[in-house]
Amino acid sequence: MRAFLLIILACLAAISHAIVGGEDVDKGTFPYVVSVQEDGWTGSVKQLCGGFIVKANKVVTAADCVDGLVASKLRVLGGDV
Repeated sequence: MRAFLLIILACLAAISHAIVGGEDVDKGTFPYVVSVQEDGWTGSVKQLCGGFIVKANKVVTAADCVDGLVASKLRVLGGDV
């Protein structure tokens, strides 16, 4: 019965993409943070995750954000993201 209730609660839980407990900051506070995006089939752009600049031509992000994706379809956007 307990497992059943946990499954029901998990199914009813709201999915949120917001950062929980985050704080607003002024633009330019974190100039090394970038947006990692993927070009869609219809010309749309999908935000995948964030990353940070470690060198002029290198960005670090979570592996599960880009695992299995084609590199030529990815883009990195810096500035006011």
